[in-house]
Amino acid sequence: MTASVEFAVPKAEGEARLRALLAQKGIKVLGREDIPYGHKFTCGAGGAEFKVILYYNAKSPLCTKLVQQGGPDGLAESLSVAAPAADAAKSAFPQRTVREINVSGCRIGTDESGKGDFFGPLVAAGVYVEPRTEKLLEVLGVRDSKMSSDRQNRELARSIRELLPPENIEIVCLSPAVYNRLYMSMGNLNTMLGWAHARVIENLLARQGDCRNVIVDQFADEYVLAKALMPLGRKTKVLQTPKGERDTAVAAASILARDRFLSEMERLSAGIRNDAAANGSMLPADFILPKGAGAAVDNAARTVKAVLGAEAFNSVAKLHFKNYQKL
Repeated sequence: MTASVEFAVPKAEGEARLRALLAQKGIKVLGREDIPYGHKFTCGAGGAEFKVILYYNAKSPLCTKLVQQGGPDGLAESLSVAAPAADAAKSAFPQRTVREINVSGCRIGTDESGKGDFFGPLVAAGVYVEPRTEKLLEVLGVRDSKMSSDRQNRELARSIRELLPPENIEIVCLSPAVYNRLYMSMGNLNTMLGWAHARVIENLLARQGDCRNVIVDQFADEYVLAKALMPLGRKTKVLQTPKGERDTAVAAASILARDRFLSEMERLSAGIRNDAAANGSMLPADFILPKGAGAAVDNAARTVKAVLGAEAFNSVAKLHFKNYQKL
């Protein structure tokens, strides 16, 4: 079981607050390890060990994310809102506020796919809607891509592309090779996401000059995207909120982003199968790169490395993930 919550806490206070909260829950800290952009704590509760990882932003004085690997169910969520006994008046790890979406008429919605997947690209997508197309999208059953199966998302994406003119859709797809190069220069996933969302917004606004509202499924603190916005984007009213897929434009963007991610995963998988055959190596005919970053991904990573060699990873995977460090 892995759970995560996002928040914004001064870096200097993050670890102290986390330790106080763990103590309040009766959880012992058995060890601490520094990792890139964070600290990993080995914890003990009920005779079992588990991990809690506190991440921080390398370019700002903030802790930004808490990840729980194993341990009591719901601990990460409770830590995000609970306050230590000695500081009960303050929120320890406040979650981002889910804002009311009270925007109608013409607008742009953006979302992304692939940021939590070791294999495959990072995709940001944007959709421009106006009242007529919004109603048609709703009739299609457009909703958050995470609420539908991959097959359903592919079908919905095809319908969206048939319904909307090409100028109402914008997709920025960072292949693994491009992603790795940008990560080396930017040094932070959220910074890359900010750039990708800003690029999508800018390209759509260049074609839809009457649009003054943008809704973004929030992926980081608001200043990240605000800093990345380009000239046209800075002239609009941008609403960033968790659960942005409540809005039809954002939901459509989430479906298109997911569809492009899945298409790229299929293309990369086919390329690996073809390269393996050319090298005389054996791979199952139905081999496909798994999604996510779990045990199945680790197994596939070892297979890809054995078949193609270590250099192939730059073109199929995100090299800063811990899965790569395990090889």
